[in-house]
Amino acid sequence: MKRALTALAGAVALSFAASACGSITPDAAVVNGHAIKVRDIEADVSTLVDMGAQPGDPAAVTLPSAGMRRILTVEIIAEVLRADLVTKGVTVDAAAVQAADSALTAEGAFGPKWSTAPGDVRTRINTAQATINVATQAAGGDAGFNTLLSTLTSGAKITINPRYGTWNPEPSTSGEFITTLAPRLTDR
Repeated sequence: MKRALTALAGAVALSFAASACGSITPDAAVVNGHAIKVRDIEADVSTLVDMGAQPGDPAAVTLPSAGMRRILTVEIIAEVLRADLVTKGVTVDAAAVQAADSALTAEGAFGPKWSTAPGDVRTRINTAQATINVATQAAGGDAGFNTLLSTLTSGAKITINPRYGTWNPEPSTSGEFITTLAPRLTDR
């Protein structure tokens, strides 16, 4: 009887462990059904850190989890805008992506090594920036863009992985869409 209970306890423990593993999501966020992968966000931030991006850079990559939240925010906003542009018949073409890359390189937005970043990282970040640029132009400038973004993020179905914080459809006074209740160890 004792062996049977030990075996049963082991099986229960194993099933809990297996179900816990199954609950780990590979998604950093899901925006209107479109998944943004944790591995992509982590690769982007890791690359930016390796390139030596400094404090004040758009990704604030010297604090990895803050950088991940910022990169994730850009990806979420770009996905919300992309879906809106598609419904309007507006496309983000290769020229817009190239223009975004040229601007980021010229501004030194991610440090002097941006031009040597791996292609997949540059493509994701450049495409997100190009989407924001095209949407801003389509909205008639910054004021129209801000109104559009507020409307779209309020109506979007956005689920964010809790490890990054909580999604707020309206940014905080500091401009953050993703907020955390307490600093994470990686922020220190």
